[in-house]
Amino acid sequence: MLIAFSIWSSLLWAVNVDLKLISDIKEDGVFVHVLVNCDEGITPLFVQVENQQHGFFRYFGKWVCCFKSSLGDGRKVMKVFLETKDQVMVLEREVYVLEGVVVPLRGEDVDFSYRIITEHVVQPGETLWSIANKYKVRVGDLILINRLSDPNRLFVGQKLKIGRVSPKESPVTVVVNVFTSKLAVYYDEKLLRVYPVAVGRSDATPVGKYWIIQKEIDPALYWFGEYIPPRIPLNGLGTRYLQLSNPTYAIHGTSKPWEIGKRISHGCIRMFNRDVEELDAFAGIGTEVLVVNFEGMFPERLSDLARR
Repeated sequence: MLIAFSIWSSLLWAVNVDLKLISDIKEDGVFVHVLVNCDEGITPLFVQVENQQHGFFRYFGKWVCCFKSSLGDGRKVMKVFLETKDQVMVLEREVYVLEGVVVPLRGEDVDFSYRIITEHVVQPGETLWSIANKYKVRVGDLILINRLSDPNRLFVGQKLKIGRVSPKESPVTVVVNVFTSKLAVYYDEKLLRVYPVAVGRSDATPVGKYWIIQKEIDPALYWFGEYIPPRIPLNGLGTRYLQLSNPTYAIHGTSKPWEIGKRISHGCIRMFNRDVEELDAFAGIGTEVLVVNFEGMFPERLSDLARR
């Protein structure tokens, strides 16, 4: 991919650099790996996060930086210093840290594959929901395949590819337990954090497997055709909105924090705004969301969830 760098000479350049972050959770801590693929003639020097610097080494043709994470939770700026023949460049990337695990800010979007079934031309009165039902696919499939920024806005004559999406594996998994009204975040099968949530009345939040297909900051609410702007009490979506692959359900904030911990919604999963902002910062599009129903605490390992 093409990335613009901030250079000491204050000029901007575009060079081919591929940067990947991997966090490895061990018994003695979290080890962060920064992998860089770059053009010939570019040498990665070191990574700087806050006041810490860590050097690169060459491993099987890739440049690798590895360090034990001692970073506190929250948003950070990671700087990667690279040297060319006549200058040093600095690549800045915002990251988010949770329990020592480092990911790109707002999460690493998960790659997905898809199979196209046919093509559809939007007719008067059609919605994305009605089109998905017609072809027996999910609304989330259509949003991702057609890269729709606003699924509520279709126009007559618009051509849509119809198919099914298969997200690839992600190290991040979100698990919602409707029995305890709690939400857990796992990374590489390890439990990182548990949050209180509000879930649907009775069985309004159905058990099943979903994934995050769209995320919004300060979402507006459209209620029976009425536009309700963000960040006012009448808008109950809070500061973040994470749309699930079944469009009936989402994970979002709230304007009624006193309802967290209860079975009270129409099916969506509500969180304290500070908590959903953290989830939005850590989990990318394509993250798997499991809704379960069992009595007890979340297991330390995700694979043990099947025994509950």
